[in-house]
Amino acid sequence: MIAEREQEAGPRLDQPLQALTATPGVQAGLVATDDGLPIATRLRPRQDADALSGTAAAIGRLAATAVAGLGKGELQLGVFDAEQFRLIVRPLSVGFLLVLAEPDANLGLIAGRMCSAAAAIEEIAAGISAENAAPGGVL
Repeated sequence: MIAEREQEAGPRLDQPLQALTATPGVQAGLVATDDGLPIATRLRPRQDADALSGTAAAIGRLAATAVAGLGKGELQLGVFDAEQFRLIVRPLSVGFLLVLAEPDANLGLIAGRMCSAAAAIEEIAAGISAENAAPGGVL
């Protein structure tokens, strides 16, 4: 089932999230489903995984819909600046990758690291899907 796959994916996704959140200026990173449920998180104390996951899904869906409505391709990266933070969202096959960063963090560096993390996450997700589709798998 989907919930079982999400529980299985969380620990496997820790390494790409750890590398991503080691980037200067990054305060948190997470993978959320399209519905806003956290799959894997690397957060600081007092950061709310559910709130950030819901934000990733809501902003990600809205941005993807807006980009699709323009007829110019698909969303690659959404950047949302606020006075005290920057949210960066990238779509994934399993949902969205979100980074919470300092407002003056190096966007180019973070975007590059998000690209690497997203590739690793997609590879892990594909492996889990293949395992679950095998005879005796969870599906």
